[in-house]
Amino acid sequence: PEGWAGPREEEAAEGKSVPTSATEASSVSSESLGSLLNNSTVANATLGLATGQPACLCVFDIDRTLTGRQGNTQRCPQNRPTDMWDSAYGGGHATLSALSNAGIRTTFCDGCVLGICSAGHGSGSSSPWNNYLLNEVMRGAVHDTFMLKNPIGFKQWSQGTNVISPFVLGQSNRQKQDAVELVRKWYEQQGLQIPPQEVYFFGDRTENIAPFHYRGLNSREVSCGTRDQQGRIGYCGASPAEIVKARGNYLCR
Repeated sequence: PEGWAGPREEEAAEGKSVPTSATEASSVSSESLGSLLNNSTVANATLGLATGQPACLCVFDIDRTLTGRQGNTQRCPQNRPTDMWDSAYGGGHATLSALSNAGIRTTFCDGCVLGICSAGHGSGSSSPWNNYLLNEVMRGAVHDTFMLKNPIGFKQWSQGTNVISPFVLGQSNRQKQDAVELVRKWYEQQGLQIPPQEVYFFGDRTENIAPFHYRGLNSREVSCGTRDQQGRIGYCGASPAEIVKARGNYLCR
């Protein structure tokens, strides 16, 4: 198909209605969740997955994927500006992409654990904007339930390939697949088995998509309808419709 950059076949996208908080997602205590996740059958039930259904992981770039061009909602009417500072691409008020505005929970990734892999640093690991990304944007029923295992320890930033959490800053373009594989292994260390073919990366930069093939991971370019810098990066950022559960490595065109 058009935009295909890898050998694996496409699967149908899925969507669900979801809880709005971790409390609604699960009544399992943080003390008991760790031991439950060590048993794959029990882990599936704990995270709301069907027996035998593999866990999945959705990883997102930040700039022009979870965000759009700062302050521009005329060209990007589904985006939403905030009052927080975003240092990317010259800086400005952080503006949620249509995906972040609607919520990751409106996509199939509501049924997966989540991660971030960015070449940038947001506005700094301790900034209000970065905290907002962790606490408000990285939300979904399965992810919220998983985070109950260690709600403080897991919500921290990793740097490059020093992966101590699923949220990575400062990983170079064209090498993001290496950090995402380490995020998959980090989840494995926490007791959650995720097959490589159930890892899905979404980012706006064309150069980052094809290299995921070499790790056996899925990837998809987003912000296809609006581009910037001669088409090299996105403009409005990701939309919910672009978050497709498809095996392979897909470019906009």
